[in-house]
Amino acid sequence: CINQTGGLPWVRSLIVFFLVVALSSCEDHRINLPGQAIQSTGPKPAYAPTITPQMLAVIEELGRLNPVPLYTLTPQEARTKPTFKDAVNSLLSKNGIAPPQARVTKSERMIPGAGGVPIRVVIYKPNGASPTAPVIVYYHGGGWVIGNPEVYEYSTLALAQNTGAVVLSVDYRLAPENKFPTAHEDAYAAYKWVKENAATIGGNAAKVAVAGESAGEHDGAGSWTGPARSYFICFPGSQQRPQHAFV
Repeated sequence: CINQTGGLPWVRSLIVFFLVVALSSCEDHRINLPGQAIQSTGPKPAYAPTITPQMLAVIEELGRLNPVPLYTLTPQEARTKPTFKDAVNSLLSKNGIAPPQARVTKSERMIPGAGGVPIRVVIYKPNGASPTAPVIVYYHGGGWVIGNPEVYEYSTLALAQNTGAVVLSVDYRLAPENKFPTAHEDAYAAYKWVKENAATIGGNAAKVAVAGESAGEHDGAGSWTGPARSYFICFPGSQQRPQHAFV
């Protein structure tokens, strides 16, 4: 995770994160990885003179897959376009690199969101996890308008495998169909549900953390004002300083 000061804008940072997690979430970061052979084709942009060839390659690939700027589309149209995850997967496929397979079991269920409206959550449980493992409630990014648990799945898979915690990714309701503060209220409802029902997903209600990226960091911060044990963020959209997470 990084803080806001001195970092790339959050969209560029998100691209970076997907490449790093996709290529290294299941490996030792100190050794050479297959994805390091991926190279960009163009010059480094002025906004990122120190960007690595791999990171720039993802930006280039996303531009190829989705040449239409999202800001020119309706929210509904934007949600159908290729994502950073698609760009990473495309690069891996072109270079004959198999995506890393996390030792994690995935499931999903519906839980009560704000006002009792059902919302979907996706649960990532490390294989062989303790029956009382810690739980991370995770909130995806996307400006509260786009994104879902699947788009950000490399993050949640990496969190589950590398921490040993059960990760619950919240598919909170999006704007503009669901106006503020619906997403934040769904986020808190999910956290509250985990605190009350952690045992049903193989977790420990006494060890619950919240995590998020970009817009999801705001959702996590709102939940953290309650009794969350730990809180950590990637690519923050607020001025909250990153906190440590349990391990």
